[in-house]
Amino acid sequence: MKRQIIGYSVLGLLSYLLFLAWTFPADRALALLRPQLPALQISGVTGTVWSGRAATLIYQNQRFSRLTWQFQPLALFKAQPTFTITFAGDGRTGTADVGLRPDGTIVIAALKAQLPMAELSQQLGIPVSLGGVVDVAMDKITVNNSVVQGAEGKLQWRDASMTAPVLQKLGAFNVQVTTEDAGIKALINDAGGPLQLEGTARLINDGSYQFSAKAAVRDAQQTLLQQALQAAGRPEPDGRILIEYQGRL
Repeated sequence: MKRQIIGYSVLGLLSYLLFLAWTFPADRALALLRPQLPALQISGVTGTVWSGRAATLIYQNQRFSRLTWQFQPLALFKAQPTFTITFAGDGRTGTADVGLRPDGTIVIAALKAQLPMAELSQQLGIPVSLGGVVDVAMDKITVNNSVVQGAEGKLQWRDASMTAPVLQKLGAFNVQVTTEDAGIKALINDAGGPLQLEGTARLINDGSYQFSAKAAVRDAQQTLLQQALQAAGRPEPDGRILIEYQGRL
């Protein structure tokens, strides 16, 4: 009888602790994380750590609005706690399943998003202003110690344009992303339009990136585009313009 009483007491305590964890307010959890994430800015937080929303989240110059998260209970059987994350606003929309492995690796799966190219080009330090939308369809991304360790999927830059120094439509471009020993590799090809382009981008494991592409104007009468292209790179023997950038994210 005494053992039964102890057993019921332990079960009751565990149930109460589980209830407290399940209903733990998200804003209090974020307050505990803030010393470890000083660059994190978040406002309008409601709900719990398991299911909630935030009006705005800014981290490392990345802004997300109308952010929501929902815990996936079945992921516990994989020893990888996973949340479904969505965001919308400020020209960005997206959804993804974000999981955490025991070694601290963050796994982002089934990422679908639309991002403004103007903001991305500024972050990459590209010397011309670009417009259009980047459609993201990534099967898997792994991140450890804030470094992207692997990525598999596709991107498309649609309604591509140059907005400065001249306004010029560019067409559309497809990107195939894969993982190699040194980091992440992206093969880039145009999908028709005024600008012909073939190139490769690499994100190295140390956080640096390299971009190299050869481009040409399909219609020789588009003199403004030709001039802008020449200003962005240097002529090659085959008549195309070599464009190269490198930097650090």
